[in-house]
Formats: sequence, structure tokens, C-alpha cells
Amino acid sequence: MKPAHLLDYGVGNIGSLTALLEALGYTATLTAEPEVIRNSPLLILPGVGSASTAMRQLHEKNILAALTARHEAKKPIVGVCLGAQLLFSYLEESESAGLGFLPGTVARLQGRTHFNTGWCRLDWNEFKPHGYATSLKPVDSFFFNHQYVFPRESIPGCVTIEGRPDIPAVYFTPHLCGIQFHPEKSQVQGRTLIRNIFRHYHGL
Repeated sequence: MKPAHLLDYGVGNIGSLTALLEALGYTATLTAEPEVIRNSPLLILPGVGSASTAMRQLHEKNILAALTARHEAKKPIVGVCLGAQLLFSYLEESESAGLGFLPGTVARLQGRTHFNTGWCRLDWNEFKPHGYATSLKPVDSFFFNHQYVFPRESIPGCVTIEGRPDIPAVYFTPHLCGIQFHPEKSQVQGRTLIRNIFRHYHGL
């Protein structure tokens, strides 16, 4: 089985993500060890809950230096939900700095409702050219539950929700990938997309 490590920083949807990874043939291991963080073939930042709590845990566990070293070495990091937001410079929710691996502010969703909860499709015209649509269809939907969004203008490789260009759903850079929705709660299409990203994007 192929190794994948989940960053252990006291927050996140660890159980369901572990089950998803193992179903795809990965050995999913929690880690806060600096050497593993720097050198793992694939590191996943899970995340559910408060941005301020997440950043505090990263500081208290003394793993920021290893995480930064991994980023500077351009080794794969995949952020899920809150984990995808932490990669940016500033987090409006906690009024604090994020990891700063990507520029821009994670801000509150604007409009009549400040929440996006439920099943949404990806903008297929934005998504398909990335090459991760194997075995997926335009009608496939994914489960979202969030009220803060990352800045689309900061990420050229960004895919938004169908009909909602103001809500980014997933982004790709040469070594960073952020997934706003919950793939572990998105049934077979969530597993399929994770498989495609790991295999075709990171070659794992």
C-alpha cells in the first residue's frame, strides 16, 4: 500500500478521511513528527472547525518549521476544507495570519446567506481541462459545509461551483492542492476525485 500522512494538529475529520484513503489503497497515518512532515510522499492537512484553534495547535506542536520546509521543497500538500484555507496568508475568521504558502485572504462568503451547505456541482468547463475528471461526470456533486472562501484571484488553477463563480471549490498549484468540500462525505464521486488527484496530479 502507498503511504500518506495526515497532519496531526488537534483538529479535523480524521476518521472519515482515514477510511477514504484506506479504501483507495493508501496507508493513512497520523503524524506530528518533523522528519515525516518534511519527507512523506504525500501530506494531507485535514480540517474541521476554527481557524484560530488550528493555527494555535500548529504553533503549540512546533511543526510550522517542518511544514514550511516541505512547502519550500515543493513536496505535495493537500488541504481539505479548513486545511485548504490555512495555506493562505490571512484568515478573516480568526483575524490572524495563516501559513502564507499562498497569497490572499480567506474571507466570509458574501450575499444573502453566509453559509454554503449542501451538494454542489463543479464548474465543468473550469474543472475538466485540469485532467482530473476520469470516471466523473458533469452532473456529479460534492458535499460542502462552510462560510469562508479562499480568494479565487490568488490561484490561477481554481475551479468554482457551477453557477457560483464567487465560491471556489478546489485549486491546484504545482505542489499544493486545496479542496473546500468534503470528499470523505461525497460518496463515490468524492473518492474518485481524490484518487484522480493523488494519482494524476501527484503521481502517487
